[in-house]
Amino acid sequence: MTQRARIPAVVVVFADRLHELLGKRLVGVYLGGSLVMGDFIERSSDYDLLVVVSGDLSSADLGRLAALHERLVDELPDAIRLEGDYVPREAFARWARATRFRSFARAGCSQSQNRCSRPTTSQT
Repeated sequence: MTQRARIPAVVVVFADRLHELLGKRLVGVYLGGSLVMGDFIERSSDYDLLVVVSGDLSSADLGRLAALHERLVDELPDAIRLEGDYVPREAFARWARATRFRSFARAGCSQSQNRCSRPTTSQT
């Protein structure tokens, strides 16, 4: 079995659609949370994702991403369980250097506010 075969189908479809939408601006889609930690509960756990992009996302990008999420939920009901953040690689790299991975801050795409936020740091 290949690595890709172990990834849930909805995550593969999401990553493929992101690649179609963002092209070379898509740096990577990273799967984490309960699925990779071995605590995943079928039919109740979500799919925790970190989507790293090159550069900031424009308002037009955010609109296309919101539409993508809506289409995915219509096509694949399991897509409602996709949760995660969109992070510009440059902001993520600055944050990672500054925090030395002592904490994890959410930086994401807000469909309701039509904007992406920068990561914030917090000490633990």
